[in-house]
Amino acid sequence: MANSKDGYLYIGGPETVYRFDGKNSDPIFQDFNLPFSEIDNLVEVGRDSLFLMTNGKLILYGQESPIVDETINAYALYRNKIFYGTDNGVKFYDRDGNYIDRPIPLLKLENIKINDLVISDHFLYIASEKGFYKYDIENEKLENYNLTEKLDLQKIKIDQYESMWSYDLNGTVFNIDLKNKTYTPYYNEGFQINNLAIDSSDRVWIGTTNKGILRHDLRKQSWKTIDQRSGLSDNRITEIIVDHWGMVWIATADQMLAKFIDRDYELFNVYDGLVSDDVSAIYAQEDRLLFSAGNKGVYAYQNRKITTLIDLDVKCESIYADSLNLWVGTNGNGILRLSNNETTTYRKAAGIPSEWINHIVKDQEENIWISTFSNGIANLIQRDSSTIVVRKFGKEEGLQDLNISAILASSSGVVYYGTQSGSIGAFYGKVHQRIPSEGIISSTITDIIQGPNNEIFFASLNNGVFELKQNEKKGGLSKIEHFPESVKALALKGNEVWAANDKGVYKDSLSFTTGDGFPSNKIIAGGMVEYQDRIWIASPNGIISIGDLASARNERVPLIHFKDVQANYNPIPISRGSDRNAASIDYNENQISFEYEGVDIHSTKDLNYSYILEGRDKDWSPWTKNDNPSFSNLSAGSYAFKVRAKSDDDAISAPISYTFVINGPIWKKWWFFPSIAIVIGLLVFALFRRRIRNIKKKNEEEKAQLELKNKLLELEQKANQLQMNPHFIFNALNSIQATVAKEDYKDARREITDFATLMRSILSNSKERVITLQDELQLLKKYIDIEKKCRTLDFEYEIDIQDKIDVAEALIPPMLIQPFVENAIVHGIQHSQAGKLQLNFKLLLEDIMEVRIIDNGIGYETSKKKSVRKKHKSIAIDVTKERLETLLPIKYHPVIKINQISKEGGTEVVIRIPVEYNF
Repeated sequence: MANSKDGYLYIGGPETVYRFDGKNSDPIFQDFNLPFSEIDNLVEVGRDSLFLMTNGKLILYGQESPIVDETINAYALYRNKIFYGTDNGVKFYDRDGNYIDRPIPLLKLENIKINDLVISDHFLYIASEKGFYKYDIENEKLENYNLTEKLDLQKIKIDQYESMWSYDLNGTVFNIDLKNKTYTPYYNEGFQINNLAIDSSDRVWIGTTNKGILRHDLRKQSWKTIDQRSGLSDNRITEIIVDHWGMVWIATADQMLAKFIDRDYELFNVYDGLVSDDVSAIYAQEDRLLFSAGNKGVYAYQNRKITTLIDLDVKCESIYADSLNLWVGTNGNGILRLSNNETTTYRKAAGIPSEWINHIVKDQEENIWISTFSNGIANLIQRDSSTIVVRKFGKEEGLQDLNISAILASSSGVVYYGTQSGSIGAFYGKVHQRIPSEGIISSTITDIIQGPNNEIFFASLNNGVFELKQNEKKGGLSKIEHFPESVKALALKGNEVWAANDKGVYKDSLSFTTGDGFPSNKIIAGGMVEYQDRIWIASPNGIISIGDLASARNERVPLIHFKDVQANYNPIPISRGSDRNAASIDYNENQISFEYEGVDIHSTKDLNYSYILEGRDKDWSPWTKNDNPSFSNLSAGSYAFKVRAKSDDDAISAPISYTFVINGPIWKKWWFFPSIAIVIGLLVFALFRRRIRNIKKKNEEEKAQLELKNKLLELEQKANQLQMNPHFIFNALNSIQATVAKEDYKDARREITDFATLMRSILSNSKERVITLQDELQLLKKYIDIEKKCRTLDFEYEIDIQDKIDVAEALIPPMLIQPFVENAIVHGIQHSQAGKLQLNFKLLLEDIMEVRIIDNGIGYETSKKKSVRKKHKSIAIDVTKERLETLLPIKYHPVIKINQISKEGGTEVVIRIPVEYNF
């Protein structure tokens, strides 16, 4: 196995290498099989790039040929060099497989078999068949430790205390002090050691092929055995590795991978001084722990020492002790009492109902209560030091089931019991009372304890744990939901109730089960007690001592890395590490996506992610499962994409980042417009000089063109003059003259200015194909105001524009409406006393506008008759009609409608005008 920098575990399997992420193990390459079947070593040299040793050859995973064609025992990487340990000393090559001549100091190791190589800093540590060596790579110096014995050292590991750990083929573990050049051997006869690991808690893990694991705690200077009794699936260890989070993973020969969960627990068995692993009863006094083991007697555990209290040749099922007496219940030999080093036996002849005793308790009146497997309950009343009176409780006394499975003497003086059928009851003094449990509990009551608030807890084999308040004699059982359905033992530690079954122990939402390394798959019913602030459990595998269920492991957070970055669906290079990624992207590649993955091999659940795109976002995104966000239409600028991962226990990783710059278009560079201005200036200058030369050569041609343009201007002026009634101009000038004659120079100047503005607008607009409706309205208003002044007419006018018409954006041909307004004033309103003129603008279609000019004059028909008599013909209206008929399709004809509103007068002119828009 090997660690990946991204947090995975690489696992070498038959003919392939798998990458384990905590949930799945997938082959790194789907279509590649190793040329050899066994893998001896793995080292990651890049993302999904591995060196591995197989059949004595070093190959790069994915290639079938070895890097060098030489048989090796070990290798180590240092910069661009590979050191090889062979049967003929140490050699080294570059990573391309080119041989590098050995320095002279390393030639001293020729003909010596090298078993392992480890590099720390710039030193190469060498384990060989002839001892231990240290080689300074930079200074090319070899140091022989010259230990007192020529040790055939195998694998080596370095701890943080400047010492080396190794082992030989005889099962001896060596601790070598690198500073003082001394060593300490630890003999382990019969242990076939094959690998080493040192975890982050300063513990040395020594794997064997036959006896599981030896673990040495460097801080406590203590040894511990971890084997199948501790939860391992197989005692044949193939590999031990410490991951990025300091957790230990163990591979066994049965092809199982186990994670060692570091719990505050100990297993006491025959290796710790027990006469047998089979512990059948346990009881805690204030200063010592009592237990029975292996049908051999009762023992006391105190100050980490075990002493014998009673030798037996029968199985002990229950123990009770106070300051004066030790009571022991046996299988078939009745009750034993030890007092003042004298043993008294109580059997059926003494009046007890059975010699098969499973529980012993003492009530508040100092009387002993016993329960039997099939003969009910008995109360032993002490008359004097040698005489007891036995009071039996069976079916005649109200017990429905005589198969008693649990009993408790509470602090209130009430004695509670439970049976194999699930019935429960209590003795209140001499009064027996059944507690209803039918329909609630239907399995064996395995244990009864009193809680911190005097409540009573009943454990059952298949129905869970139930609570009973002490004052509720007739029922009131309530189930404790956070405990499992099967519970065999209960204990009170502080104010917390603990439960245990054959799969582990439980407290609130915490647990320690066989899947986590709980060292037994069976416990004794009722066999759990609290002693010295620890929980102690009796089992056939020994006594299990637990400090707390919370793990003492290192704080772990997920690791996260980028898998892919793309701009406009094209991959961008990425590097490992959170601060080395950067890219420069063109402005037209402003869609970018990121794919990343968080790794927490200690969780089977998918991770959550939160990200931010600095330069665009202000806050981190909410936590999401999305591991492939994309961003589009990003503007030019600098950005930093950051993402972090969160595990199922809310541990958050440090963010990784990818910085990139989106370059703006060339025309947005600061130098672009100055450069363009310079180029344009040069071009203008060149064109100007060329133009001067051409003008000199084409004077005659220019003259002809000027004459032609003058002619055209004259014609245009004449056409413009047709659009304005000469009478209007004459009247306007007369009005101005009259104002001057009255010496009202201020008013005269204003009239001259208005008239000049109108003339200028008319001439200016007549040169344009289209003008805005706003400009046309301003001209019309100016014209109407001048007409009112010069004709001394007192009439009102109103201009109504539909709301959806934007006068600043709508474009119409110029001077189409003025002739009709002029006609309305001159031929209509002029002949009425209270004149009124109305202009309405409305869109018929998006590109067709309808204009209505309405007056209350003498009417179109009457005006027309007068015009006939005066032989007046409106040329402007005819010209306007021709222009509109040319501009509008025939389906919109007639373009002009003129109607008299009524017989009394009034005229309405409807004009349809094409509309364009200024956007």
